[in-house]
Amino acid sequence: MPSRQIHFGAINVVMPAPHSPERYVQLFEQAAATERIVKIRADWVGRLGTIRIEKDAGGSQVVMGDFYKYIELDATRDWFNVLKGAPAEDGEIKSINIPQHLKPHFQFVPFLFFPQTHRLVMVTKDGSDAISVWQARTILNRAFSDPEIFDQFGKMELTVEPQKDALDKILNLPRLRSLDIVVTPPESR
Repeated sequence: MPSRQIHFGAINVVMPAPHSPERYVQLFEQAAATERIVKIRADWVGRLGTIRIEKDAGGSQVVMGDFYKYIELDATRDWFNVLKGAPAEDGEIKSINIPQHLKPHFQFVPFLFFPQTHRLVMVTKDGSDAISVWQARTILNRAFSDPEIFDQFGKMELTVEPQKDALDKILNLPRLRSLDIVVTPPESR
């Protein structure tokens, strides 16, 4: 049986007071409803995908959802004919018909957001589907910056949680000469 590796990451999401699990759930519901598309790298774009609200074993709400990622193809750019080994001719380009609503290289990864602890845990890689925790942070940051959401909830603080061995890896870098560590304590509640 072939082995399967799944990678995970986490983001701490903190909103300005008042803090309540219900407000965090509303935040995610409204952010997903915006369907805001975010450029995350080169031709890759992403967005907060479908979400649903479930209850955990203790009866607390949990936001379950997906991050979507795909290529926003710019069909107006130059095309290359690999059979001829030359740029595509106008006639070849005119025969291309890709509907605007279909996007290539679609990938998605699931996440769980725990409103009680304001912590998002996500799959970052599963097979060929991969969205980095930093890309997810960018997607959330832009969705939460939507004017309607920002006006209602304020500025969100999104902190990528480092891997447990991240500091050891940094300290063992062969050419490390200095290191500045900045600690931002959570605001008191």
